[in-house]
Amino acid sequence: MQQKAASLPTFGHVFDLTRSQYVDAIDKENKHVLIIIHIFEQFVPGCDAVNGCFQCLAQDHPRVKFCRIQSSEADVSQTFTSKGLPAILAYRGGQLVANFLRITDQLGEDFFAGDLESFLVEHGLLQSKADVPTVLQESHSQDDDSDFDVD
Repeated sequence: MQQKAASLPTFGHVFDLTRSQYVDAIDKENKHVLIIIHIFEQFVPGCDAVNGCFQCLAQDHPRVKFCRIQSSEADVSQTFTSKGLPAILAYRGGQLVANFLRITDQLGEDFFAGDLESFLVEHGLLQSKADVPTVLQESHSQDDDSDFDVD
């Protein structure tokens, strides 16, 4: 299992997708890579919190591909934008494996990366940091001076 995880690509940042890139980001990725996509809109409460959390989580889970797409770019309905956002969708091997609509119903409108991470761990999408092999943790923590650390 460790060998398979070590062979996966490393990402470490959030990808902004356009409508034309959305399908390719899912279908053209390694079938073992988990892709987590945030569908957001600027004026929807909680979307800014998810965007900020994704920045932190992408660094903490570099083997997971974190992406985001604005609902207007994705061409979703106004009803979905007003009632379903912020939404988080997860794919592996081209298949939808999880979908969370209006994540703020579970987390509130203002939350931290640890809160979202715990939610995703609880739903089996992310591994708890305690479960990640030390070799993998060391391979992506080359720079201990993170901009997200509190001094």
